[in-house]
Amino acid sequence: SERRIAKLLDPVTTGLTAFLAADPGLNSGLMILQYAAAASVAEIRARIGPATATNIVVSAQQEDHVSMGATASWMLLQSIDNCAAVVGAEMITASEAMSHRSEDVGPNLISHLQMIRDVVPLNPSDSRRDEGIAALVPIIPEGRFI
Repeated sequence: SERRIAKLLDPVTTGLTAFLAADPGLNSGLMILQYAAAASVAEIRARIGPATATNIVVSAQQEDHVSMGATASWMLLQSIDNCAAVVGAEMITASEAMSHRSEDVGPNLISHLQMIRDVVPLNPSDSRRDEGIAALVPIIPEGRFI
């Protein structure tokens, strides 16, 4: 998802304006959105090491093997939220990119595009995007967009 965001924001790939900015050079468009997605991916990568590698002897030296299963579960839950944030950022980027195209959207895509825009309306100006991502994060795992 993050790599697709990067491609959608690259005028060499899409033929659209750089970062989908209304006025490239003056506006940053969705550039910071891609930074946020990259940061989420970096955080996921930082968490993928095995939790068992952090094993510590506990209980007065009596338990020398602790699975750290709770720690692994907690890191997984945080990674799922980060993954949803990256997918949400891609959805916002794709929605904005589609608004820059002159071609019609195919019938199978229209309903999905409208669901995204119902949650995060098009916004061509430089603005905060974290609220849009936050609005999408809880509904992505529900499967509405599948």
